[in-house]
Amino acid sequence: MSWRSWKKNLMIKYFVIRKLSSSQYLHVQEVDGPVNIRKLDDTIFEGNYDNGVPHGYFRHLNDFGDLEFFGCFFRGTLVGLCWKSLPGGGFLISRSWDFSDSNMIYLYPDCRTGLVGSFQGCELKAAQPCEVMSCARTVADSVPVPLMSRPSGDIYTFDPASPAVFCRAPSLPDPYESLFVEVKPSQIKDAGEGLFAKINIDVGTVISFYNGVRVRSGHDWEKPTPYKMVLDETSDIDLPENMTSLENYRATLGHKVCHCFEPNCETDVFFHPRFGLIRCIATIDNIKAGEEILINYGYNLSYAPTWYKVAWAKHQKVVRGLPDWKTALFMNNIQLGSRRESWLSDYNA
Repeated sequence: MSWRSWKKNLMIKYFVIRKLSSSQYLHVQEVDGPVNIRKLDDTIFEGNYDNGVPHGYFRHLNDFGDLEFFGCFFRGTLVGLCWKSLPGGGFLISRSWDFSDSNMIYLYPDCRTGLVGSFQGCELKAAQPCEVMSCARTVADSVPVPLMSRPSGDIYTFDPASPAVFCRAPSLPDPYESLFVEVKPSQIKDAGEGLFAKINIDVGTVISFYNGVRVRSGHDWEKPTPYKMVLDETSDIDLPENMTSLENYRATLGHKVCHCFEPNCETDVFFHPRFGLIRCIATIDNIKAGEEILINYGYNLSYAPTWYKVAWAKHQKVVRGLPDWKTALFMNNIQLGSRRESWLSDYNA
């Protein structure tokens, strides 16, 4: 689902909470008492109404099982805070049911690192980094309330990439990503720079972000690059060549991760408060401090660059016990195309 349609559906569903009338969820003209709606797409909407207004706990899960809304109302008024999960594992926590708040909390997936500041309808306006110091509870000890440190440091604003302006603050690092990874020379021959773990990291942890300009899936934009990555069913994201260097861009570091056919990480969709819907890098194994972060690029061999085809063939040589990597190419009718002989000699077994 695209961010535009996801946001539209989100507002429709909150409209249900406020106005109590939507054929998408409610099939009666008057609502009173408990409501428990479970649709065929596994969407769940639960709550309670008293005299036509929300009264009690409300929970809404989307078709992915993500928490779209959790909060408690007293005769139509939100009590305490409400929560919303975002694609990739982040959370918005607000005093307003529509998540428009001048002192709202965004929590990264570690539920420790956060941003506190102004949001309008889930969109970041201006916020500063902070950390969770403790946690209290409200509404009969049922709704958690993070107690944050005083926000300080750089101010972050909503800054989605576009062909005209890729990033307004390209040297401003992400406070969460900076905890987990750093860029150093890759341990893979001729790979240039790579991404490395700064600390021991558990499996299933989001550790880095992959920002890019959104382009239509299957269509090249004006200057396509080798950094293009699938975003969702309809869109790809691409990083301009002039933004691949850390001297020009370090707001996200996911583009520095190198390829391996036996990776320790994978990519997933992530809604970032600063960049919108992008990709993230998440661990699929436990990773030790100093270990290189690796993903499988998953190129189609018919269109893959030569270096990838050679790397695939050498991997096949090992896993299939072939006499040499060129046999793997021959068996799969894969052509490398023209190249310098000196470059090819680097890959001889």
